[in-house]
Amino acid sequence: MDRSQPLRENDSLSFTIVAGRVNSINQLVSTTGLLALSSDSIFTVDGDGQGGILVGNSPPSPKRQIGRGAARTQAIVVDNVVFYIPSVGSTVRTIFYSFDVDGQKSNDVSIFSPHFFEGFDIVSWCYAQEPRSLIWACRSDGALLCFAWEQEQNVWGWTLCETDGKFLDCIAISENGEDRVYFIVERQVQGETRRFVERLAPHLWSDVSDSVYVDCAVSAEFDEPRSTFSGLWHLEGRTIWGLADGVAVFDLVVENGSVTLPPIKPTARKVTFGIPYTAEVETLPLRMNVPGSGWNVGRSQQPGDVVLTLRNSRSVLAGIDDANLFLVKNRIDEAYGAPDDLMTGNYLVSTANKAADGISCLVRSEAPLPLTVLGVAADVVLHGA
Repeated sequence: MDRSQPLRENDSLSFTIVAGRVNSINQLVSTTGLLALSSDSIFTVDGDGQGGILVGNSPPSPKRQIGRGAARTQAIVVDNVVFYIPSVGSTVRTIFYSFDVDGQKSNDVSIFSPHFFEGFDIVSWCYAQEPRSLIWACRSDGALLCFAWEQEQNVWGWTLCETDGKFLDCIAISENGEDRVYFIVERQVQGETRRFVERLAPHLWSDVSDSVYVDCAVSAEFDEPRSTFSGLWHLEGRTIWGLADGVAVFDLVVENGSVTLPPIKPTARKVTFGIPYTAEVETLPLRMNVPGSGWNVGRSQQPGDVVLTLRNSRSVLAGIDDANLFLVKNRIDEAYGAPDDLMTGNYLVSTANKAADGISCLVRSEAPLPLTVLGVAADVVLHGA
């Protein structure tokens, strides 16, 4: 028996929510209270309508809060904010308490990047809290989305990550002081489809030789320097990049599961090899109201010099577009044959002397090296003055 006569507080509960239409409760989420995420609406459920606890001898008090229902994909709770996929449409929304309405409200956190979601679904996602506070989401076409979320700083935004393969599933597991994300990735190996369990490299590292900025990577360290490295059958036939004692090496072809270092770096003790990718950051067109001149939108203008604020970065290109990128010079007093030091601070970039009707800056890293851009400042030239 699960019910008593008379009723007791620890008896089971069974009740119906009046929703106006037939729909299913896809999931229950606990924050400061209990949320019922149905396919039509979002409800709060408590014992007395004032946040009281649920008990078996008193009817519960469900209240409709939000009119956008949730899909069956499991919601993610970050602090006191719930992230969920709506049952209709291609967006990502939040649920949070608002004093303005004394209830739950919802925001569309994909509104600035609708092209990442239109026509696609999120099939799996997870939250990696430390050290970057990131949500990773596998899209239905195999692409990977990354969402940065810092609520107290009001900082958030989406990034598209693409690889030579498809991301199918993900999960975050806490290991050694940070959340490590595991993926199931489908790749082609010499014409055959294979699936791999791949783990994101640690965000925190003390030396550039320990960093990993290639996909499907393998890292190893040996007692004595060597020139040939094996164990790369999963990359057979591919042209790969890597790091050899912190020096970037390019265009190595895997044959019989092995690669040999090029003459520029003939031997190494600590190596990382994997599939290369390009990292890009492009600013939105600058819009400003200049006293005496009005808005700069649609008028002839140039970015002039650009100052990049970087942290622990190396081999950085910057400019106004793809055809006009320049290497950010940073080598000063490093020993001959030693890799460049990492760049931290402000670095001046002289851009191409070309006028356009908008100002933006493209920052790119084409090497298997770290890139962290903290800020971009342009010395704008408007109307040739």
